Amino acid sequence: MRMFLSWLADHAATYSTDPLTDRQARNWAVRDYRMWLLRDGPAKRSRVYVNSALTALDDFHVRRGLGKADVAREDLPKAHPAPWRSAPASAGCAPWRRICPPEAGASR
Repeated sequence: MRMFLSWLADHAATYSTDPLTDRQARNWAVRDYRMWLLRDGPAKRSRVYVNSALTALDDFHVRRGLGKADVAREDLPKAHPAPWRSAPASAGCAPWRRICPPEAGASR
């Protein structure tokens, strides 16, 4: 929030109405801030960071009575499942069965 408010103070002349009280100005300011984080800021931010910042801004604006900003989130790549979760259930038992087969009276 501190970074957004600082950015907003630097860009206040861009908006004809106050982005902290007007919904339309708020939407434009949040969109501009999103693009600044992604491309124009001194440090390019990740899409995960930008989505987290937008969530914090939504919370701030909801608490001020303006509601959530109408700004799209960044699409994130689909996570690949962890290798141990994608293996069949019986794959983890195979080495144990070779060492101590069930007919030898082994228990799990």
